[in-house]
Amino acid sequence: MKGLGSLALAIIMFLLAGCEGRKADTMKQHVDVVEPDVSDAARQCWAAIQNAAPRSQVEASQADVWINALLEVHKALWNLEGGGDGSKLRYIIDQFGKHGPKLDFLLLFGDPFLTMPMTLGPEKPLLLTREANGISWKEFQAVREKVCRCQVERFLNDPVALRRYCDAVLWWARMVRTNDMGTLFRAADNVHDGFGSSDASETYWWLSRKFLVLACLTEHLDVLKKADAMDLRPAFSEWYSWLQSGRQFKFDATIRSWISYPDWMPLRNDDNAPWPKKPFGDWDDLPPPRLGVILGYTEKIIEY
Repeated sequence: MKGLGSLALAIIMFLLAGCEGRKADTMKQHVDVVEPDVSDAARQCWAAIQNAAPRSQVEASQADVWINALLEVHKALWNLEGGGDGSKLRYIIDQFGKHGPKLDFLLLFGDPFLTMPMTLGPEKPLLLTREANGISWKEFQAVREKVCRCQVERFLNDPVALRRYCDAVLWWARMVRTNDMGTLFRAADNVHDGFGSSDASETYWWLSRKFLVLACLTEHLDVLKKADAMDLRPAFSEWYSWLQSGRQFKFDATIRSWISYPDWMPLRNDDNAPWPKKPFGDWDDLPPPRLGVILGYTEKIIEY
């Protein structure tokens, strides 16, 4: 009898274990159902962007094809900006530098107010017109900060992607201009004043993105080697002091950056400094995109 009792107990324990196992499997299945891959929506948006991109030389020469593809990026950035840890938005932004010049161009100019630095030009007055469509300046700033953070964290770990981004910044010419050294210093002062302002916390990532561009375009990325993404102000202060130390800068088209001379000389602009004709060095045989198309397109997205 004692043996039978032990056997019965063993059977009961076995059955209970089986029930717990089935319960655990059921819970696992339940979790799989209610928590799908957070990148599914982002992958769908990325597929739409790829499908909309120009596929031939003929399509690449048509402004409407570019504009339709740019609108797909614009929709993706605004539709994916919400949601927890920002992984959906990051998925789209992290495609930059991995799929060739056409898609890189689309990723940066789908909404250049979000993805590109701007010091020159009436940024806020243009953006305020979005308020008529239910997007306030504060709301826009919040979305822009999410985009900038994704870019800053990527560029700090990928200097090749940062260099490529800076090539597009030079072509865009809304932050610095190759034939106007003053724009370099004005952009630096803009970041300096921004970091020192009372609302710096609301624009931290936007200012940090500008700083990374400036450090790259002055061939001074060494200040970023030990920089903390969450507080780039010490690195910026070091770079800004170096910039203000009585140096002369001249744009060098071969390296697409400003080179510095330690001896002070009168500030002179190089009116012959070449303006980049293409956003990326590997643009190859694609028709050079026209800034006028992009500027006209930005009027469309402001009303989106």
